Amino acid sequence: MNLDNPYGVIIDKVIEETAAEEAGLKPFDYIVAIDDQELDWTTELTDLISRHEVDEKAVIHFYRKGKKQSLDLTFGARKSGPTIFRKNTFFSEKKPFLGVSENSDNENDEIGVTVNVVDGSTAEGLGLKDGDVVQSINGNTMVDWSDISRAINMMEIGDQVSIDYKRVGNSYKAEGEIRSKASPIYGRLNDLWSNSGGSTSGFLGIYSEVLSKDKAEKLNIENPYGSYVTGVLENTGAQEAGIQPFDYIYGIDEYRVGENQSLTSILRKYKAGEEVTIYLMRKGKNLKYNATLRSRSDSKEKKKSRCEDPFFGVQPSNRSGGDAGVRVNVVKNSTATKLDLASGDILTAINGFPIIDWADVGPAIDMMEVGNAITVDFIRAGQSKQTKGAIGSYCDTYGKERSWSMSLWGDDDPEEEEEEDLSMEVENLNASDIQAKNRSLDLDLPTDNNLTVQNINISTNKQGTITLQFELPQRGETVIKMYNQNGREVYNYDLGTFSGEFTDEVGLSDRDRASYLLHIQQGLNSIIKQISVQ
Repeated sequence: MNLDNPYGVIIDKVIEETAAEEAGLKPFDYIVAIDDQELDWTTELTDLISRHEVDEKAVIHFYRKGKKQSLDLTFGARKSGPTIFRKNTFFSEKKPFLGVSENSDNENDEIGVTVNVVDGSTAEGLGLKDGDVVQSINGNTMVDWSDISRAINMMEIGDQVSIDYKRVGNSYKAEGEIRSKASPIYGRLNDLWSNSGGSTSGFLGIYSEVLSKDKAEKLNIENPYGSYVTGVLENTGAQEAGIQPFDYIYGIDEYRVGENQSLTSILRKYKAGEEVTIYLMRKGKNLKYNATLRSRSDSKEKKKSRCEDPFFGVQPSNRSGGDAGVRVNVVKNSTATKLDLASGDILTAINGFPIIDWADVGPAIDMMEVGNAITVDFIRAGQSKQTKGAIGSYCDTYGKERSWSMSLWGDDDPEEEEEEDLSMEVENLNASDIQAKNRSLDLDLPTDNNLTVQNINISTNKQGTITLQFELPQRGETVIKMYNQNGREVYNYDLGTFSGEFTDEVGLSDRDRASYLLHIQQGLNSIIKQISVQ
């Protein structure tokens, strides 16, 4: 971005009724100094702010769209109670929705973000296509994926959006109104959800993802434009035809997917009730199945209780598995533990399905029932191994009574503690704050803060218990962790493939009643919050 100070802080969001808002700071502003004190490798923004008092005046120096500017600011006091964000941030159910997801082909040094386009979205209406490189939105340069989210969160539904992008080396501009988000998107949903639930167009009923070129090569797939199935809805043509996760669909009847024709666009040629022949690849073999397309309103998503839901008990490790598979950490008392898997093992296959990246683990587990046989291929210390057994459930791992209410301190009874008045403050951390925590606590937490979390409520009581409550509208592999003020992990809950409301209680120890970091990770998205208890 041609900025001369690499230690500055880019603004992600501006909180209402604060000094930042009153001064006129905006998302994408890049702060480099306060008064005559510049940010550098030893001095962070929070350090400079801490040197000022409430009502003290200062000059903020920053870059906006490449130009250096300054604003006078009067510091305010931190308000008690929940932080209030603008209504179109990720805490809101109603917000503008551009309709792009990150394309796997983003490993280049050029300015811009390569995107895939959601069918029926604002982006598609503006003429964008899969593989386009978005270079700027409303004049703000797009360097990485977090810039896309930041640009959209600045807008209101109905605002004008101007997008500069490249397609096959040629530059284009698209302009129009940004519409609302029609539905939650997880991975690439092929015509799965939309507001037009009563549409008569043909509906297959699958969850799927678009393969990267690298993953397609590892699967020996020559046509990388198809749909890699990650889930199947009940009461749909896909279920009745016998389509399964890990099937790779590349055609319907005489139509084949390609650079300019996705599976979704092919399905739009059909109406509910029509019979089709589906062409797919399963474990390296080309197969075809007959299916009757239904309407979207007929479909159902299978619901399972915590004791009916298969739970393997592995989490992604911070260490790479290389080209071999996925390196994992293992949850205590889980199926993985009982099969003698250990943290650091690299999963390469589950029930014969190749595990190439973390996105493959969830579908492999979801297609089973509790008690089914599971065969796991893995690598340990460079040696290939295999283990077999029966897969258990959440209840088998955590217990029926404690599957939703796990005490952090084992058998300790919090009611035996002396009651005292406790106060708590929850703070949203920005990227620079998280980076500082990573350095001081020797952690490796992501700094994007790009996970959509709704109806969040964090509270405490006199018994020293923190209650976590929130809702995740999207579906994905979900892990919740907490770290104490020394960086020690004191809470870890692997929800597997999860969407919906979450509630749990975390017991606190007297020695740890201070500061915690809450980390919610779903797929590649995450959010970090600091919880202070006194």
